[in-house]
Amino acid sequence: MKYTGVLLFLFMNFLLQVRCAQQASVGKSELIPEIEAVQKSERIIEKLVRNKTVPGLAIVVTRKDSVVWKAGYGYADVKNRTSINPDETLFRVASVSKTFSAAGLMKMYENKKIDIDASLYKYVPDFPKKKYDFTIRQLASHTAGIRTYKGREFLSRQSQSIVDGLHTFAEDSLLYQPGKGYLYNSNDWNLLSVAMQNASKRDFEKLMKTTVFQPLGLKNIVADKNQNLKNKVTFYTQTHSKNRFKKATKVRNYYKLASGGYLASASDIAKFGNAILYNKFLKPETKQEMLQMTMVEGEPMYYGLGWEVSRDRKGRTFYGHFGNGVGGYTYFYVYPKQEMVFVITTNVTNPDIHTEVSEIMDNLLQSENES
Repeated sequence: MKYTGVLLFLFMNFLLQVRCAQQASVGKSELIPEIEAVQKSERIIEKLVRNKTVPGLAIVVTRKDSVVWKAGYGYADVKNRTSINPDETLFRVASVSKTFSAAGLMKMYENKKIDIDASLYKYVPDFPKKKYDFTIRQLASHTAGIRTYKGREFLSRQSQSIVDGLHTFAEDSLLYQPGKGYLYNSNDWNLLSVAMQNASKRDFEKLMKTTVFQPLGLKNIVADKNQNLKNKVTFYTQTHSKNRFKKATKVRNYYKLASGGYLASASDIAKFGNAILYNKFLKPETKQEMLQMTMVEGEPMYYGLGWEVSRDRKGRTFYGHFGNGVGGYTYFYVYPKQEMVFVITTNVTNPDIHTEVSEIMDNLLQSENES
C-alpha cells in the first residue's frame, strides 16, 4: 500500500548529501524536527487513504534540491491494488500544466523566438478579431478578457486538436478591456499554445518536449492522449457508496494540453520546480519576469505568467500552481526563501483536502525553522 521509499534511508541520504556537503558538524538532534514533521504529516495522509478520501497519493518534498520525503500511499488502481511509485506513477496534473507551458513560453521569449508584449494576432492572425487587441502577456496573466468554460466544456469527450479546441470560444466577445480585469481560465493558455506553435513552426507537444522536458531530463511528463501507459493511474471520482470511488467519466484533454492536459509523476514535477528555483532552466531575469505579480488597476492578482504567486497564511512567499481535473488533483508549490518544493498528486476528482495539504506543508516548513 505504501511505496517502499523508506523514510530512514531518505533522511540518512539527505544528511550525508546535504549536511556533510556543507561541511557542518551535525548531530542526530538536528534532524529530529524534520523527522517528526514527516511522521506527523504521514499520519494525515494515511488517514486520508484509510477514510477513502483519496484512493492514492504521491508526495515529494525537497529542500535545497535534495529529497526530504518521497513516498506513495494507497493505490494507483484500487481494484488491482497497484501501488504508487512517486518516481514513475503518472497522474493527471490539470492546471499545473500551465507552469510547464509558461516555462516553454519564457524560454522562447529568452531566445527571442516570441515577443510576449506583441499582439496575439502577430502569431495567430486568423483568430477572430475582437473589440480590443490583446497581447501574449495578457493571455499568460489572464488579463486579456477571454472567457472561462461554459456548461460541460470542462468535461469534453470530443477528440480534437489544439487548434480545433479554440472553436469553443473563438467567436465570443471579450468580457472586459484587456488589462482592466482578471479572470483565471484555461482558454487563455489554449490560445497561447497556438501562438507558440506558430512562432516556433513546431507542434506544441514536440515544442515542449524538446524545449523543456528533454533538456531537464523529465521523462515522466507526457501529454494525456487517453493512451494505455503502464504507469498511469486509474482516474476516480468519489461516490456515496461503500467503496467510495468509481472510475471517472472519460474526457479528452489533448486540445487543452498547455492549460491542463499533461500527465506527470510527482518526482518529475519536483525536479521541474527545482530547475526553476535554482535557475537551471531560465535566466534569473527571465524567471523574475515570469513570476512578477500581475497588477490590475493597482491591485495584485496573485498571479504571474502561468504561475500563482502569493503568500501563505503565515506570510511566506510561494509560487506554483494547483490543479483540479477529472480524476486528478495536484498541488505544486515552491517556497524560495526556504528553498523547498512540495508536490502532492492524487488520482481523484476534487477530494477537498486543502486543509490537510496546508497542514502538511506547514509541518515541514516549520521543521525548517527549527532545524
